Amino acid sequence: MNWVELAMVLAVGLAALWAVRRTSQLEREVAFVRRRASDQIDELTEALATLEAEVRRLRTLVQARGPRQVTPDMRLDEVVALHREAAAVLEAFQVPVGGGCGCGGGCACGSTPASLTLAEAARQHGVAVDEVVAALNRLLGGSQSSAAPPPQSGLLQIQSR
Repeated sequence: MNWVELAMVLAVGLAALWAVRRTSQLEREVAFVRRRASDQIDELTEALATLEAEVRRLRTLVQARGPRQVTPDMRLDEVVALHREAAAVLEAFQVPVGGGCGCGGGCACGSTPASLTLAEAARQHGVAVDEVVAALNRLLGGSQSSAAPPPQSGLLQIQSR
């Protein structure tokens, strides 16, 4: 065997040794990543179980409290969050949430911020808060056909579906 052949055998041997070491190193890294992923899956599974238990607890509390009722001290955004038709009921009373007033220039506010309480918004728009609360509570009670206010001349009437 001459020097060239010996150098080639040595180079191939060194490359094979490097490949074995690198493969071993990569196998250790893969094992580490798998252990870490397994630990994270265990943590997420535990967190999910905790969240599911909390959701069950909260559902029980909500069911025990019964249906939510609208009160004059609730913010408009809270009222609108209670039912998908609540904004339409408010608009039927000329109390639109977060938009233009629409009351024909009789109101100085220009719009009704969602952070106002129902009583504040009703007062700004000259509406009897008790009527609005009653209509919204009828809506929450499932009587959607009676949720709109009684007809008044010049007001836009919104019919519930």
